[in-house]
Amino acid sequence: MPNFNLYTPLPFKEGKYVSATQVLPGSFAATHHITTAVVNMPPGTVLGHGPAWPGGPVTDYVPVAAEKNVTVDNTGDAAVVEDEDDGGGFGAYIPGAGARVARPGQARLIRGDRFHYVRWNLHYQATGQPEIARPKIGVWWEDSGTVASVERSLGLREQTSEKRPLIADPAKPRNTGIASNVNPFLAPIPANDGN
Repeated sequence: MPNFNLYTPLPFKEGKYVSATQVLPGSFAATHHITTAVVNMPPGTVLGHGPAWPGGPVTDYVPVAAEKNVTVDNTGDAAVVEDEDDGGGFGAYIPGAGARVARPGQARLIRGDRFHYVRWNLHYQATGQPEIARPKIGVWWEDSGTVASVERSLGLREQTSEKRPLIADPAKPRNTGIASNVNPFLAPIPANDGN
């Protein structure tokens, strides 16, 4: 199924520090992944009732046109799991991932003073039966008063395999023509490969 976005109002209107967050799916079987960001509604839209994606099921919490001649595209994968420039996010659910915990003395700032909605970018997979999925976010507020620095999200992330960092070899050509979210420096894993 296509990726699509749902929006829920952010339940606070000030900047708040968090020491840990966890995004959980409503259905582990049906959920491929979820990303979140703290944003405002897309220009020309309001929160309403409409299709989750063109031709998809009709639901609440989707952007709908606030004015005539506004086209709403609610599909697509959020390119960045969370971007500190857009107010931060609560993290992501990816199978096997746990809570995102800040280092001691650090916290993340959720910008409720600038942004009003949580954007849930959802990607589901068919299970062969009807599913109900109501994802949720767990938040551990930073209330110790000892925050020395604000954790910043970096675009470059270290990837590891068998406890060793994976370093791209600039002499080797990048994998292209594969899905855009696949690390282009890694060889594809063959189907049914045991290792």
